[in-house]
Amino acid sequence: MRYRLVQQLESISVDTLIGEHATIRDRSNWVWTFKSKAMLCHQALRALVKHQLCSEGMQDIFEELMGRRPHRGKGKLFSLLEHFELCLEVRHTEALNPQASEFVPGELWETTRGQGECWYLFPTYLNQTEEVSEVWGGDHPKDLHIRAYFSPEIPEGFFQR
Repeated sequence: MRYRLVQQLESISVDTLIGEHATIRDRSNWVWTFKSKAMLCHQALRALVKHQLCSEGMQDIFEELMGRRPHRGKGKLFSLLEHFELCLEVRHTEALNPQASEFVPGELWETTRGQGECWYLFPTYLNQTEEVSEVWGGDHPKDLHIRAYFSPEIPEGFFQR
């Protein structure tokens, strides 16, 4: 995802918001939700991408990238983001769930099917949220162990090559 995503969200024009049936208050809620939970709703991502594409004169590819509407299939952008595990689709957004299924890279992420709007969680931004620290606590040295073993079969000078 882009650097300075919060600033990009805040810079979405009123015209773009109107085109996506959103308000300035919605935009403020998107920023708050992203800062606190590292999640963005489908509507926020549509508005963000539309704003960027229109500013660069490429609005003709918007529907292909984003899909028609949230419930009529995902666009190519969401398929790529999920394929490369940059974001994960979630449905239950009221609170973070410490009992959620474990995310394992390379394995299928089981989406909690619930009512409501589709949201996307961006795991790389989770370390910047206050709510995550409150629920799971901070990092503990005992949580991470790195061990390296060198066997005598490694030829001398192997790591210098």
